[in-house]
Amino acid sequence: MFPMLPSFLALPPEQLALLRLVADEAAARGLPAYIVGGFVRDLVLNRPGLDFDIVVAGDAVALARALAKKHGGKVTAHARFGTARIESRESRIENRAQSDHSLLSTLYSLDFTTARRETYARPGALPEVTPSTIEDDLRRRDFTINTLAVRLDGAHFGELYDPYRGASDIERGLVRVLHDASFSDDPTRILRAVRYEQRYGFQIEAHTLELIAEARPLIKRLSAERVRHELDLVLDEPHAPATLARLDELGVLNAVAEPLPWSAELHRRLETGLDSVPAPGWGLGQLVSGIPLRWILGYSLWLLDLNIAEIDSIQTRLAFPLAVLKPVRTAARLRADLPALSGAKPPGSGGAKPSKWVERLERIPLPAVYALYLVSGEAALETYAARWRHIQPQTDGAALKALGVPPGPAYKKILLRLRAAWLDGEVASAEQEKELLEKLLTI
Repeated sequence: MFPMLPSFLALPPEQLALLRLVADEAAARGLPAYIVGGFVRDLVLNRPGLDFDIVVAGDAVALARALAKKHGGKVTAHARFGTARIESRESRIENRAQSDHSLLSTLYSLDFTTARRETYARPGALPEVTPSTIEDDLRRRDFTINTLAVRLDGAHFGELYDPYRGASDIERGLVRVLHDASFSDDPTRILRAVRYEQRYGFQIEAHTLELIAEARPLIKRLSAERVRHELDLVLDEPHAPATLARLDELGVLNAVAEPLPWSAELHRRLETGLDSVPAPGWGLGQLVSGIPLRWILGYSLWLLDLNIAEIDSIQTRLAFPLAVLKPVRTAARLRADLPALSGAKPPGSGGAKPSKWVERLERIPLPAVYALYLVSGEAALETYAARWRHIQPQTDGAALKALGVPPGPAYKKILLRLRAAWLDGEVASAEQEKELLEKLLTI
């Protein structure tokens, strides 16, 4: 007899209604079904989430398709792996009586997986998967705190299944592997252990720490994509700087890539910078070229003190996408140039002119400029983002053509000169721009 999980039955009515639809269809098909993993862990911690991962002791794809056919939703299935996802086509679930053709609200998606067993041909390799039982499915997971499951089907609705005493480890605040080969099976679990430890204020259990030390060299066997993905997830964490500091303390950063730096100064820099919100004038959204700004900013701030050779060495190991690599490299280069540019002031008061700032900065991705602004506090960087980069002369190529200027390099030279005049206060009106243009055309 398994205990009921009270916090599960206290979920919001809309979530319970959704899960009961799954439970009823699973029971009708005689399929034991469980909601598992992070959702249950966070529910025990009173941090209910929205990620519904459902493990089925049977054909998960068939169950997902039957639910979508009966209640609506779009199914994406991978029959080879026994997985499927249902995503919403409707706005919300009003109640059980009105649930037809509205299986999902826009807030939720459902992931279904056939219970499986995993075996590893070698450390760091992707697992070989075969269908199996819920016991085997939970046994393949990384830590005891992620082995909790709540059964859904029939009279079992709400029963807590905890074969590896995960609830006890949650109560004690411990991150513990299930078996001694866990990290050698999948070395990315080393980084995950530290993420969970820092996210929840837990401690990595003593024997698990010993296993991390033994398996640490295996991190080098991971592909660039897998290890970088884990670092991306670290940067997503609310306590990312503390997580990186702990990874450094355990020797994991050096195992990932030897030039990866860490220091108290970097800790402070990321603590301030990652949570900063760019002013509207920066024109920076949450995504840049499809990559979260937090990742671009995090790596740029983290690697800002390195030289280009060191950054390229890290790039060889982590294979950053171009949307990350370019800001990282250009931010480091710009920092070296900053002393020569610093102190840009109105014309006549000394320092680099605005036009010189613009000439240097307009080739640099804005996230790189913003990262350096956070570190240096240089006001000219913010002025560039908010105002200088938008200043253009009123004359354009069509106007030059109308004046009889032959197309060619002269166009760019004239337009840049006119723009610099506006930036530096040499001209302040259309009439003054016209006078300067006339002088340029007579040269």
